[in-house]
Amino acid sequence: MTPTEIKAKITDLVISYTGGVIEGEFKTVLNDIVDSLGTGGGASLLVIEEPKTASFNVVDVDAFKLYVVNSASAVTITIPSGLTAGNWWEVLNIGTGQVSFAASGSTIISPDNRLKIRARYSTARIIARASNQISLGGDLVL
Repeated sequence: MTPTEIKAKITDLVISYTGGVIEGEFKTVLNDIVDSLGTGGGASLLVIEEPKTASFNVVDVDAFKLYVVNSASAVTITIPSGLTAGNWWEVLNIGTGQVSFAASGSTIISPDNRLKIRARYSTARIIARASNQISLGGDLVL
């Protein structure tokens, strides 16, 4: 099986290991999987942070990343239409400014239409369900 075929077959890879240091053949296999998959395609063993200090638009090239928002001022994260279905983005607010979400050509669905991250150190997850429908969940308020 080629790396491309492996990548096409993996939809959700979760590895949980609570032992000591990863050594030997297991470590080699994990490294081979990561090398074969590359950084795209949604399967990753690493969290890739994308720092943000001002308002911005969500983009497909940042899919499967953690947006780390650090601002003393309010930040608006705009979610456009046309995002690839199945992609997701995590958001962590480490600043003191309010982080809110806005749609641009898309529809955001969230519990009780909550569109703001509740507090500093709270998180949210953006999931593109279709090119113009976005699910938003996490520690949110009205």
